[in-house]
Amino acid sequence: MPRPELLKDVVPCVTHQNAERIIRRAFPGFSNISFTLSELSFGMINRVYRLSDVKGELDASCLPSTMILKVDNPHWGHRKSSNEVTIMRFLQQLYDCGILPAPLVPRIYDYDDTGNILSEPPAAYILMQCMPGEPLEPLYASLSSAQKLHALEQLADFYARMKSVYIEPQRYGCFSELNLTEPFRATCTLVPEVDLFIGPCDTLRDWFTSTYTVQICQAKELINNASDPQ
Repeated sequence: MPRPELLKDVVPCVTHQNAERIIRRAFPGFSNISFTLSELSFGMINRVYRLSDVKGELDASCLPSTMILKVDNPHWGHRKSSNEVTIMRFLQQLYDCGILPAPLVPRIYDYDDTGNILSEPPAAYILMQCMPGEPLEPLYASLSSAQKLHALEQLADFYARMKSVYIEPQRYGCFSELNLTEPFRATCTLVPEVDLFIGPCDTLRDWFTSTYTVQICQAKELINNASDPQ
């Protein structure tokens, strides 16, 4: 497993040409597409870009003026993006059927994990809606006690509503499929955890045991490598 501080070196940068190909794939039929591409943030896992002032010739109402493009680290493979997209689309289902009172996640415009567009190195990307509003984290310290309580009550309500949906099978891993079959029942297909490559596990105890076992092995490997004179 690569050292965490080196993971950022393998995340591909998105060029204007690649971004245009991504827009054309998500919104076919447009011509003379123009936009501004800017990188918003960079973490150990992915790069995030804003596509703003997006314009094109066709039906302008179908082309969002601002979009977010997230590029995943190729080290994690396609399962990280697949799991994320699956959960986001499922939460959209919960909103569409009235279980969630507000859209908690952006809509997905397009997703690709083939590496055909971002190919050097091959990387998955998600093109999604730019959500309105401001992030809570930088504002939280300036909120009054009543405002903080209101925000926490909203989060607790969202969590309770999501937990009201029974998902079968009851196992632990990454989602590759997740579909609402009845108002409060869903079925899923699971794959091993994307970061530690463990599971799916039958119980939470098995998941914790496997997780800590992998982390202990990784720590031992780092110690051994550090003590190796070569």
